[in-house]
Amino acid sequence: MIRGLYTAGAGMMVNTQRMQNIDDNIENLRTPGFLEVSEHRLSFPQHLARRIDHPDGIPRSTALGVMGTGAYVADMAYKMSPGLMRETGNRTDMAINGDGFFVLSTPAGQTYTRNGHFMRDPSGYLRSVGGNPVLGVGDRPIGPVPEDFTVTTDGRIIDNTTGAELGQLKIVAVQLDTLVRVGSTTMYTSSAPAAEMMGDRPRIEQGLVEESNVDIAGQMVKMIETNRAFSMNQRAVQSNDQILQRTVNEVGRII
Repeated sequence: MIRGLYTAGAGMMVNTQRMQNIDDNIENLRTPGFLEVSEHRLSFPQHLARRIDHPDGIPRSTALGVMGTGAYVADMAYKMSPGLMRETGNRTDMAINGDGFFVLSTPAGQTYTRNGHFMRDPSGYLRSVGGNPVLGVGDRPIGPVPEDFTVTTDGRIIDNTTGAELGQLKIVAVQLDTLVRVGSTTMYTSSAPAAEMMGDRPRIEQGLVEESNVDIAGQMVKMIETNRAFSMNQRAVQSNDQILQRTVNEVGRII
C-alpha cells in the first residue's frame, strides 16, 4: 500500500510537469521562434511481484506479474518542425527556412535561437530583442549596418548604398536532444558542440519571422489526457490512504 502511494504520487508529479509544459506552449503560441516543449518520461525499475503460499506448510512462490513503481521526467524535448513564416516588412527581421539556429553573444556565452526578430542598436549593430549581439561568421558581431541593407539567401549582409559586404550570419546545427532552454526565453544552449553550417546553409528570408511551431490542437488533446491521468492517480492516492486508515484502525482495535 505504501508503495502504491509512491507510485501514484510519482504519476501526479509527472502529470504536473506535463501540464506546466502545455501551459508554457499555449502561452507562447504567438512568440516568434518558440519551440514546442514536451517531457521525456522514464519509468522507475519494474519488479516481478510474487505471492508466497503455505498450503501444506511448505512455502511456495507464485508469480503474479510485473509491478511498476512509477515514472519521472528525465529531461525536456523540443519539436524542431518549422513554424509558419510571417511577413513583417522590417529589414532587421529574418527567418531561417530550413534547419539551424542563429547565434547570439550573451554574458554566459553563445546561445542559439530561431527567433530572428532583430533590431539595430544606436551604433548600427544587430541585436536580439533582449539586447544580445547577433554573431556572424568568425564570431564577429554583425555591424555596423546602415538602415538600407539587404540580407542574401545565404546570410550575407549587403550595404545597398555602396554594395559592400558587411558580414555573414553565423548559422549552426545543434543536436535536438542536447538543447536546454535559457529560462523562459527563445534562446537555447547545448551540452554538445554546435557545428557551424558553411556550404549547405539554410535559406535566410529577410522581412519575415518564424512563428511558434506549437500545435494548438495537439496541446488541447494533451491537456485533456493529462487532466484525466492526474485524476486517476489522485483517486489511487485517496484509495490507498483509505485502506491504510482502515488497516491502522482495525489493527489498533485488535491490539
